[in-house]
Amino acid sequence: MATTALPNEEAAQRFFLELAGTCAVVGGIGFILVGTAHGDLPDEDVTAALRFVADDPHWYLTHLAGIVCVLLWVVALMGLAYSLAGPAAFALGRTAVASMGIGAAVFVVDYTIDGYAFKRIADEWAAAGASAENQLAVAESMFAVLYGTVTASATWTFGLPFLLIGLAVAFGRGYPRWLGWVVAVTGAGSVFGGIATYLAWHPSAGFVAALAFNAASTIWLAVMGILMLRRGFKTRSTARQ
Repeated sequence: MATTALPNEEAAQRFFLELAGTCAVVGGIGFILVGTAHGDLPDEDVTAALRFVADDPHWYLTHLAGIVCVLLWVVALMGLAYSLAGPAAFALGRTAVASMGIGAAVFVVDYTIDGYAFKRIADEWAAAGASAENQLAVAESMFAVLYGTVTASATWTFGLPFLLIGLAVAFGRGYPRWLGWVVAVTGAGSVFGGIATYLAWHPSAGFVAALAFNAASTIWLAVMGILMLRRGFKTRSTARQ
């Protein structure tokens, strides 16, 4: 026998869908702005990276905003996964949410090291001038750590969760399936780029590819947020009639 949601349940589901859609739009567009404000951290020389960070007065704020945006992604994927119908979408969507939870934790570690710890060292290095050997040694170690965390973020934050949620949308019901295939491809590209960088196959090319796929996935999330909001508003409008 088919069951129907109670009015209060329907209202709660509709509210959560609209909340998740808002998180997707704000988190997606916000992260694009964060990436623009962050810029390309020089990686050819530690001193160039230190100078770049020390000269940026908004470094702390940019990274805090990035962390907030990625945490919004967790809510966005949760609402998207729960709004899909179909057994494959059920399994893939909830696995994507779990994966994004892990990916967000990885990203918070990466952006905390880059945004807070590396900034502190960069400011101390800039202030020390000629006697900055200690800060430079710490920065070199920290820079090596950041290579690891940013590679992990490309794979586990921008890659696997988007690959899984894309497959959930493609095999589920509720949204255009072709949109699911699009982000499944970009998510897979981020995974491959991150792994290629980690294994040092073609680290520069792999990282550039991962960044391009990351940007595409972020734009996709904002688009899905708009679709989620439209669906929520349409359901609300129908319920009032």
